Amino acid sequence: MDYNDDRENKFVRLMHRAQSGDHASYTELLRSITPLIRGFIYNRIGNGADNDDILQEVLLGVHRASHTYNTDRPFTNWMFAIADHKVKDYLRAYYRKKALKEVDFEKIKDFIAAPVTSEASPGEGLSELLDKLPKKQRKIVHMMKIEGYSAQKVAKTMDMSLSNVKVTAHRAYKVLIANGRKKEEM
Repeated sequence: MDYNDDRENKFVRLMHRAQSGDHASYTELLRSITPLIRGFIYNRIGNGADNDDILQEVLLGVHRASHTYNTDRPFTNWMFAIADHKVKDYLRAYYRKKALKEVDFEKIKDFIAAPVTSEASPGEGLSELLDKLPKKQRKIVHMMKIEGYSAQKVAKTMDMSLSNVKVTAHRAYKVLIANGRKKEEM
C-alpha cells in the first residue's frame, strides 16, 4: 500500500465517522483536505486574491454534500469533483464580469440616444456595430442593456432558457468589443 492509498483510506474513515456525528473526525478531515484543495485551486487558476474565497466555497460544498458521499467510493474523486465545480463557477463569474467591464453600457445608451448630425456620432457607430450582430443577439443586447430587462425576463419573453440567453448575450458582448476595437484601429 502506498501513501495515496493510506491517505484515501484515512479520508474514507474520517468521513464515515463524520457522517455518524463525530465532530472531531470531521474537523480532522477538513484540516487534512484543505492543502489538497488549495493545491487544486492553484493548479487551475494560479495564485490569486480569490483563492481563499474559492477554498471556502469548496469546503462549504463538501460540507453541504457530505450526506451524499458513499464511503464505498474513493473520497478524493468525490472531493475533487466538488472542487472542480466550484472553480468552474468562479471562472464563469470572473469572465462574465470581465466581459461586462469592457463594455460601458452607460455610454452605449448615450450613443444610441445622441441626436443625428451631419457628422457621424459615436451612437451611429454603435448602431452600426449592433446592426452587424445576428438578429437574436441584437435583440437580447437591446432588451438587457438598453431597455434594462433582466436575463430571466428576456428568456421568458423570447421563449429561451436562461442559460441560453446569458451565453448568447456574452457572445454578443465579445463581438461588440472586437468589432469596436477594429473600428477604432481604422
